[in-house]
Amino acid sequence: MQFGLFAKLVEDARENKDFVLVTCVDAHGSTPARTGFRMAVYADGTQHGTVGGGNLEHTAHQLARELLKSGQPAFTRTFSMEKDLNMSCGGQVQLFFEPYSPWRLTIAGGGHVAQAVAPLALSAGFLVEILDDRPEVADFPWPAGVRVHIGEFPALCTGLTVGARHCALVMTYQHARDAEAAACLLRHDFTYVGVIGSRKKALGMKRQLLETGISADRVEGLRTPVGIPIGAQTPAEIAVSVVAELIAVRAGLPLQPWM
Repeated sequence: MQFGLFAKLVEDARENKDFVLVTCVDAHGSTPARTGFRMAVYADGTQHGTVGGGNLEHTAHQLARELLKSGQPAFTRTFSMEKDLNMSCGGQVQLFFEPYSPWRLTIAGGGHVAQAVAPLALSAGFLVEILDDRPEVADFPWPAGVRVHIGEFPALCTGLTVGARHCALVMTYQHARDAEAAACLLRHDFTYVGVIGSRKKALGMKRQLLETGISADRVEGLRTPVGIPIGAQTPAEIAVSVVAELIAVRAGLPLQPWM
């Protein structure tokens, strides 16, 4: 048992790091692997543990990184040492590739609407983090598990590590800061970026983003106004609208245009 590896994975999961756990579930004949061997592979290519080394491990490492990029579900793959991997040992190994890549939500702005969205998104299964430039935002009693980062929006947004299942919302306290945060976030490969506001604000925001050099494709993919149109008015109602839209994104459903 690789208890040191398990401790490392728990620590990395708490730090919101994505990885794939590769486990040898069966090994027959002459192979470098043994049933129960495990290794974790991260998006940056780092790995911990082993499934036996050689071309088996090299191939498993590549498949794990591809899995992280694609966001696809877990799978099992069987390898013939000789036929599939050109290894002379001649046995057969079955590996299970299990991604730890939960859906994440980054919210730029920690005001009243974000304070309603965060607990609802958390209860719906998203890992939530808040970005804001106001130190007092960190003093709000956020639910356990919500991470809060205080600093200037460009620096906070630029320094983000964005995974395959990652959504972002912009709901700061000022239009200029909304535009600033959106411009930075759109330079990342988020699955979804939404900006709160009216349809009039949405048109102005998109023009402004194009002027800052954001590509037309990225600006066109921006969701604004954000949320499912249900006539929401209060922060709690807006949170329902917004989180419902995030759930639709997670489910791979098409978003209806605002009329």
